[in-house]
Amino acid sequence: MRLDLPLAVEQSAHAPPVAPAEPPPTTAWTTNLAALAEPTPALRMLYVEDNRINALLFEEAIKLRGGVELRVAEDGEEALAQVGKWMPDVLVLDAHLPGMSGYELLRALRQVPGLEEAPAFMCSADAMPDDVQRAKAAGFIGYWTKPIDIARVMRDLDALRLQTTAG
Repeated sequence: MRLDLPLAVEQSAHAPPVAPAEPPPTTAWTTNLAALAEPTPALRMLYVEDNRINALLFEEAIKLRGGVELRVAEDGEEALAQVGKWMPDVLVLDAHLPGMSGYELLRALRQVPGLEEAPAFMCSADAMPDDVQRAKAAGFIGYWTKPIDIARVMRDLDALRLQTTAG
């Protein structure tokens, strides 16, 4: 493979002007390279967590990674109000919320147009196999136990991005 780049040459006052080199023809390789350079839109995530410390820690970890537009709601009522104005791509719900559980909130969010199939992750300190199975049966695609393993969250988000860009 050969890549030709124009060389900037300083011209003297007596030399005739040099015409710029013609750009190389566009190939599939250069087209794919240009596509990689385009920024990908941020993944829009709604995290519903009533514990402020947990929410702040999660938010800071997500900021370090980048590529995610995160909004946090403290309870189901606030989450439902937010999705009326802002549509997330992915949902992360605490199991134990004031007013309604994460399970009840997922059922309510599934009634919102555009969120019927949104990927949802349960986030809970309950880590027994029955808890994980119950969440999967309720429609959660993943289960993140507290304290949250940020590396796992990032792997799951990367896999989710690959699915959405491939499909």
